[in-house]
Amino acid sequence: MMQWRSVAVLYSSDAYGVGLMSMFQDEADTQHLQVTTMQSFSSTDHNGHELALEAIRESGTRIIVYFGLSVDLIHIARDARDLGMIGADWVWIGADGISDLPEVLATAKPSDVDNCNGVLFSLPNQQGGAQYPAFWNTFHTAYPNRTDMPQYATLFVDCYQALARGIVRLAAIHGADKVLKRSYPPNFSASDVIMPFEGISGPVTWNAEGGRLADFTIHNVFKGKDATVYSYPPGATALKSTGTAVRFYDGSSMVPPDRPAQIIAYIQWTSVGGIIIEAITAVLIAAVVASTIYLHSRRMDPKVKSMSFVFLVQIAVGIVLVLISVLVGLDVPTKVTCNLQTWLFLIGLALVLSAIAAKSFRLWRVFDNYKLEKLHHLSDARLLLSCLAVAGIQALILVLWTVIAPLEPVLTSTATSVSYKCKSSKSGWSIAFHVLTLLYNAVLLVSVLVLAFKTRKAFSAFRDSKYIGYACQNLFMIAVITIPLRYLAPDSIALTSYIIRTVLVLYASAFTFATLVGRVAMVPFLAARQPDPAARPMWERPGSRWSSSDGLASAAEPVVGKPTTMSGKYPVKKGNSLFAPWRTHRLTLFALEGWLALSRLTRDCEQGRLFKLRSVTFDPNPGSAGSSTTCIEIRCDSTSYLVQCASEDDKAKWVRALATHCPMYSRATGSNPGFGGVRMGMDDPAAAVFAHTMSALARAGTESAAVVVVPPALIPHEHEDAPLIGAPTTGASVGPTDGKSRDASVVASAGGSEGGKSVRWSQFEDTIVERSGGGGGGGLGKS
Repeated sequence: MMQWRSVAVLYSSDAYGVGLMSMFQDEADTQHLQVTTMQSFSSTDHNGHELALEAIRESGTRIIVYFGLSVDLIHIARDARDLGMIGADWVWIGADGISDLPEVLATAKPSDVDNCNGVLFSLPNQQGGAQYPAFWNTFHTAYPNRTDMPQYATLFVDCYQALARGIVRLAAIHGADKVLKRSYPPNFSASDVIMPFEGISGPVTWNAEGGRLADFTIHNVFKGKDATVYSYPPGATALKSTGTAVRFYDGSSMVPPDRPAQIIAYIQWTSVGGIIIEAITAVLIAAVVASTIYLHSRRMDPKVKSMSFVFLVQIAVGIVLVLISVLVGLDVPTKVTCNLQTWLFLIGLALVLSAIAAKSFRLWRVFDNYKLEKLHHLSDARLLLSCLAVAGIQALILVLWTVIAPLEPVLTSTATSVSYKCKSSKSGWSIAFHVLTLLYNAVLLVSVLVLAFKTRKAFSAFRDSKYIGYACQNLFMIAVITIPLRYLAPDSIALTSYIIRTVLVLYASAFTFATLVGRVAMVPFLAARQPDPAARPMWERPGSRWSSSDGLASAAEPVVGKPTTMSGKYPVKKGNSLFAPWRTHRLTLFALEGWLALSRLTRDCEQGRLFKLRSVTFDPNPGSAGSSTTCIEIRCDSTSYLVQCASEDDKAKWVRALATHCPMYSRATGSNPGFGGVRMGMDDPAAAVFAHTMSALARAGTESAAVVVVPPALIPHEHEDAPLIGAPTTGASVGPTDGKSRDASVVASAGGSEGGKSVRWSQFEDTIVERSGGGGGGGLGKS
């Protein structure tokens, strides 16, 4: 009736207290009433109550069911007062053992009377019979000083009446002499003695076991007096009010909660915090799903293909599973949600970490190894199988965990909070599986961190290696914070710990998604909405705030007095940066000194970077330039720069000049690449520029230099070292190295010298993996 669903039980260690405690526990289980703790005390020791009371206080509930006598309650209430367990938010309920509490309080101290304000107790009804008024008059005549009927007095009278009626009945059935001799027949039973009748306390009826079925009443003690506030007739399913309001400790009738709302240390679905978490999680899941669908529609885009679409999908699936685990962990857990949350989180984490590890591993192999013979083992299919194997091992651990030591919700209560933990009843196995899971994921995370560190300077489209490093560092820091909160945080800060862990998981999911998936989805999305740089070159906008002091860009021109130095002003942007703008720079080639300068033009001074020519590579036909045919891409270390030349002839000058000193590479832009992905059809403007450039390079070289561009179809697949058809031995060759790999090789030599230069690269992450060369001048320069 009070809507209390959790109580604590305090019972005496004698037969009365133990018997009531046992029956109460069984009935509480039947009615789904939660007993947070059961504490006993000795009725012979009035100084040993503190430990039991402290345990009840720490249980979190404020409703105490007491099974003991009134004299013991007086002493217990004094200790409870010292512990702050007597007040408006505490309720004490007793059984019939404290039905004489008003009589005891009549001679007690005022503080004891105050301690017992609001106490409730149950008692069989003893004033419900029609004979009660006459009996009261007789009793009051005999005891004129009594103002009330002693507890159980009329019940004892009816008990004697039942016994007398039974003896008379037996004498009528078997004869008085047999009754006096106690000579009863073999089939004698209790039903031969008891019979229903109207007693002083009310109707006297019996159950099958011979126990009396009586009305019960609930009494309320306030200021030493008790009042009947509820009745409970036989067969009733709810208490019936007598018209007298209940008065709790503070004298009000407002029912105190069994657990104050502010100490519920878990997030509920309908709470403000729950709604916020649900909304944020739903938005993140929708963003991940929408981005994945968009990437699927643009999966043939070169920018998306270079990021390994299959691993982007795997990361997205892992993030979604982790986010769903957050929703499953809300509100009161069940056995199903405890195990499901663990499954979703760990499988999702394994998918994310294994995908990051696969991308980093392939980038590391291509970047750090100089032999390409085994690169076919780094295909998407093989790496995906490895990722599934990693997740499969995690799934096997979870299967064993769920079968051997399944998690179950366990209530955890403190003085300030009540929460739930998912624990296993088999603590030894549970600890073993927790340790095994932590070690397994720690190995995964450390492996990813090591690979991220090794590839931190490797070039990858749109700085993929850099953002993989960011994601790994972020996951490591989140793990450092959340693991101690998960296993070491005290129960008193359970809610704070849960909020911090949930916020960090949501943040880690959002950050990982943004750096590894969302960022990639933004590349084709923004590229489709940006104007073609060839259609609106920056030098046509003199008022641009990025222009130099003279407001105009210029084509390549040799510096007066320095024939080996060439300079020009062009719009430049970082090629592997998502939101980098076009800005006017001065590009200067110091061929004699061996430097390439890229300086920022401002109204005050020039600032920029100076690169060693031997560390620079360039792409004459960058795919990230879109449809523009006047751009070249310059790379140094892990950074690339797109330079928009003034015209195709101007671009040819730079390509010719750079090719003399720097290795050339190209990235695949379609499914059928020619030279490093450059389509050799003359209907392709970019291919035409490339062919024009290579021809110009041949004309500008020494007399014996030759450059031959051979389509891949003309290259023998059976023998890697077979000479190109129609190609002189002093030429440059372009084409596949074997029939299995998509790798390409460029070899150039000049003047018939033996010091040929060669550059080998792989389409994986566009990383140069082998450079070799010797002496000899006049060729393509040092590599």
